[in-house]
Order: sequence, then structure tokens, then C-alpha cells
Amino acid sequence: MPKKEKKKKKEQEKEDQAQAQAATAANTAAQQPGTEIGMKPIAAPPLPISASKQDRLAALLQKYQADQITPDEYHSQRAAILAEP
Repeated sequence: MPKKEKKKKKEQEKEDQAQAQAATAANTAAQQPGTEIGMKPIAAPPLPISASKQDRLAALLQKYQADQITPDEYHSQRAAILAEP
């Protein structure tokens, strides 16, 4: 491939990348009202449960979604996890 073609290809790739970044920024602004006037989204507060409980609940949910446990088992085990100190 001649040097001119390589250079042209690199320039085109840079242009495409810049357009993709601009499109992503526009989509983000469209999805979050207020960003166009400089407002930042509010972060959600942390969950009132420990990280280990969150991990155990996530694992339990995966078992439930994979049909490895019944809905009754899921809800009773979930309640037990949340009831722990």
C-alpha cells in the first residue's frame, strides 16, 4: 500500500472516531436532561446493605434466573440474607 493511501486511511479513521465520539456525547446529553446547560447527573446513594450481602443476593438472583431454585426458595433465602445483621 503506498504511503499516500496509508495516510489517507489513517486520516479517515481519525475522522470516523471523532464522529463516533461526538455522536456518543450527543446521545448522552439527550438521555440525561440538564446536561446541555451544564448540570451533572445526581449519583444514587449507596445501598444500605454490605458488599457481602450484595454479592450473596446477586449470586442468589443468578440461581433464580437460571431456574436452579424455585421462586419460594429465592424469596425465603433473600429474606434470610436481608434479615441478617
